Amino acid sequence: EMCIRDRVSMEPVFHSDDGANKTVKSDVTISSHDTYRPPGQITHISKLDKMTLVKRLESINLRNLALYDDGLWALASHIQKNNTIKAIDLSYNDISDEGIQAFAVCLPRLLALEILKLNGNGFGVDSCRYITEQAVDLKYLATMELSNNRLGDDGMEVLCKFLRYNEVLQTLYLDSCYIGDDGMLLRISVLPCTTMPA
Repeated sequence: EMCIRDRVSMEPVFHSDDGANKTVKSDVTISSHDTYRPPGQITHISKLDKMTLVKRLESINLRNLALYDDGLWALASHIQKNNTIKAIDLSYNDISDEGIQAFAVCLPRLLALEILKLNGNGFGVDSCRYITEQAVDLKYLATMELSNNRLGDDGMEVLCKFLRYNEVLQTLYLDSCYIGDDGMLLRISVLPCTTMPA
């Protein structure tokens, strides 16, 4: 059952692999804070090349690092051949439609992707098109967060077209996306039984 939520979940979704092989690291965190650097973590966007050294990379957290569009071009070039990534958080990075377009090109190759967070970047309807067109064949993408972007009713229309044929996505976050009455009517027409939290 599909659920559209109007609040962003704060639950952590990035985890390391705690299996028998303790030498395998499955998550990469690039942090803007230099005061604490746990072993194995990447602390600057310029060190993205270290991703190629990580076996079984399963999650990437690049939240709130001011990546802008250039950072997305760099990221896409480094992860497009990785088919084990399950979660990506690119929230609050001031990414425009051009940056999302650059990143979206690699989505069809991220075959294991389950969670995609793009909250608070301020992009518009064109980004919706790029994401939905490239994510159409992702068989495990269960959660997508697009809150705090300028999607509007046109963006909702694009998402509804995507949802009509998508049987995998379970949760979609759309808080503060400038969606008006027309957009909400479109949502209801596609998902008449969906409820939104109060």
